[in-house]
Amino acid sequence: MAKVKHHEAYVHRAPTREDLQRLARIQDPSGNAVSFYFKPGPGNLAERDSVIVNLRARDIISNSFAGEKPNCSLIRDLDDVLQISEECTAEQSPLRVVFACRNQGIWEEFELPSSVARLVRLEVGRQFDLAPLMRLLQAGQTSTH
Repeated sequence: MAKVKHHEAYVHRAPTREDLQRLARIQDPSGNAVSFYFKPGPGNLAERDSVIVNLRARDIISNSFAGEKPNCSLIRDLDDVLQISEECTAEQSPLRVVFACRNQGIWEEFELPSSVARLVRLEVGRQFDLAPLMRLLQAGQTSTH
């Protein structure tokens, strides 16, 4: 499979305090703010983690079909996130963090060196889920080279 064409906002650094404050202020009334954290586990867990993300995305998509019409923007963001999860299957992969909301024109992608052995999380809501990133930064579990 071809690699995801990275968005312009893709960076190889930890987010700054200003990045976090800006992301925290964003609200999407339609509830399509996607928060994605992915650092696959070692060995066979990497493949399993990718499957977990796929299943979670499927649940979110099927819930989006519960309304009158499917939310194409959300589906496109989830598809991009799934492609990233397929790229990051090596044990040495850095932690990838994505905050996306096509409705608001947002795609923020960070690649962080991390001492965390495994982290798999995909959430969709009115705001971005910044709590896991804040906990990692406060605990000093990411490097900001």
